[in-house]
Amino acid sequence: MKWIKNLFKTKTLLPDKVIKLIGFSPKNPQRIKEALTHASLSSDFNNERLEFLGDAILNAIVAVYLFEHFPQQKEGVLTRYRAALVSRNHLASVAKQLQLPELLHLKANTPSTPNLWGNALEALIGAIYMEKGFHYTKQWVIKHILKNIDYVQNIIDSLQDYKSQLYELVQKRKYGQLRFERTIIEKDKERWIKVEVFLNEQCIASATGLQRKRAEQQAAKQALERLQ
Repeated sequence: MKWIKNLFKTKTLLPDKVIKLIGFSPKNPQRIKEALTHASLSSDFNNERLEFLGDAILNAIVAVYLFEHFPQQKEGVLTRYRAALVSRNHLASVAKQLQLPELLHLKANTPSTPNLWGNALEALIGAIYMEKGFHYTKQWVIKHILKNIDYVQNIIDSLQDYKSQLYELVQKRKYGQLRFERTIIEKDKERWIKVEVFLNEQCIASATGLQRKRAEQQAAKQALERLQ
């Protein structure tokens, strides 16, 4: 409780880590502190309302981003993409990368869980929005959560079953015999797996990775792009 008492006494100071994370000195530091305060520490001063706001702002930003970067995708597909990008697992992972758990204030006997980290990240987004508006918040979310189009594509790819789609396409269009061939490659003291896709004994795509399923999906994706 000592921290919460000091919180109200110190109205202008924020840890350097917080300033660096949000990228500016807020006009109302209390709002940022509120975003990092769990309800277990105070029933009156906590991040639940900001989490509500941040959730809505984050969904809007992700929706705009997907709409702009995936013009060929239909509404249902974009909805699945957004769900993955704003999922608790993804937000908790981002929060951990940003070292947000170290900045989160909660009661001593309250476990610091990934779910709380994701909630705090949404609350912080809400606080940033209240301080700087939509444009700045959008840029912050793109930098820290969406990062770049390749990063987003990797998350989206994890939702796709390109291998099944490829088999369905080949069967539907009666292209012929399809098979996957796997080869183990020793590289940099690691065990890599090369996957080649053969259609009627002709190699049409290949990919290499440390995980078999990942390599298969990448190879299948390449094959789909070639056949479609």
